Amino acid sequence: MNLCHAEKGWNDLWSAYLATIPPRRVKTPAQLVTNGYRPKIHVGASKATTSLITQIRTEKIGLNAFLADRRVPNKTPECSCGRPRQTAKHILYYCSEYADRREELFKAAGTKDYSKMLATARGAKAAAKWLQQTGLLPQFSLGLNEFPEPQTVATTRNSPPQAGTVRNRAE
Repeated sequence: MNLCHAEKGWNDLWSAYLATIPPRRVKTPAQLVTNGYRPKIHVGASKATTSLITQIRTEKIGLNAFLADRRVPNKTPECSCGRPRQTAKHILYYCSEYADRREELFKAAGTKDYSKMLATARGAKAAAKWLQQTGLLPQFSLGLNEFPEPQTVATTRNSPPQAGTVRNRAE
């Protein structure tokens, strides 16, 4: 199967999926019709940033609402601010716990419009960085640092290796 045929097949499947979404349902930025426009939001981003951008755009992200919807034990959809659903959009735009930092996000993103923010490289990267800085997604605590500080871990010959270290095979 050639690439053009595969891409057409994917586009047909995507269009069929979009047609199943009720017209009045609010769509995530990833579900908005782009009519051939493919934003280059991931260009120049690290794998961790790209992953987080995708999770924000699809709302398939490790925040309470998504985890509760997946029936993760001991997870409820509520936000710690008291609102009923902790989603990426809620944290980025409405959560009172982060209101004092929100202007910083809008300035870095170059817009206050949610859909526009997540459709541009500047906005999506700003949203990913800002959301990571909230500490709500500890799984991204290391991967989003553009230039992480090198960490050295001293081990002795007989001590077990620390997480994240590689031992010489000769040991």
